[in-house]
Amino acid sequence: MPRRRSRRVHISLRVTLDPDIDGTFLELLARTPKGQRASLIRELLRSSYAELERQNLQQCQDDRQDEWLDYIAAEDDDL
Repeated sequence: MPRRRSRRVHISLRVTLDPDIDGTFLELLARTPKGQRASLIRELLRSSYAELERQNLQQCQDDRQDEWLDYIAAEDDDL
């Protein structure tokens, strides 16, 4: 039986961090043992998904609230 391919995605990144902006993240990395850093980064990424989704939802709601302004502006152009 052929071996199944893993569904996991492996990536390597090189990221430049600013201590003034990313200080908390850098402190977490410094306190985390080398063998556990990938796990820490995965958890931080996964915990940020909810915040990103909330921001996307808010942006969509803001866009919908402005639709009536576009409608009025289009009516004014027709005059």
